[in-house]
Formats: sequence, structure tokens, C-alpha cells
Amino acid sequence: MSETDRNNHDIGSSAGNLSAAGGHDRPDLNGPIGPILGAAGPGEFPQPLPACATCPKAMWYRAARQGLRAFCRELRVVTWHPGETDPVTECDGRDAALLSGAP
Repeated sequence: MSETDRNNHDIGSSAGNLSAAGGHDRPDLNGPIGPILGAAGPGEFPQPLPACATCPKAMWYRAARQGLRAFCRELRVVTWHPGETDPVTECDGRDAALLSGAP
């Protein structure tokens, strides 16, 4: 397995397998997600799945007018928002946080 394949597998090997959990389609994630992302409604769940979805450094939040967003505590920028056309799919910060067990 190549490095890219391993990283994509780590993001969520079943990211392409959609389930009707909660009455709407979303990926079945392999990894912890927070309550905000976990409660994403129909049409809100990020597609394609960004690395931030299972990153301990990601802070997911909902803005009143801008909807679901992710802020990265490592990069200190908003890394995902509705309409994102080029989401982060691989990230050294995510990998380091997962290895260290740091929140």
C-alpha cells in the first residue's frame, strides 16, 4: 500500500460507503468525530470527506448564517466550509495528532 493509500485509508476507509444514519446519507467514519459534525443534517455533511472529519485538532462549529465549518487548531485557519471545492484530504498535523494522542 502506498503512502497516499495509507493516508486515505486512515481518513476513513469506508468514506465511500454511505449509510442512512440519522435519516440522511453520510459516510460511515473510521475514527472519532465531535458532536457538531456528528449532528450534521441532510446536505451538510462534507463531500468529499476532508481529513478534518476525524482530526483531533479540528474544531467543528455552526455559524448562524454560514452553516457548518471546521477550524484547525494546528494551521489556525478555517479548513472546511459549505461550498468548499478543494478540501484538505491529507495533513501531517492530523497524522501527528493521532499518533501523539493529543487533543
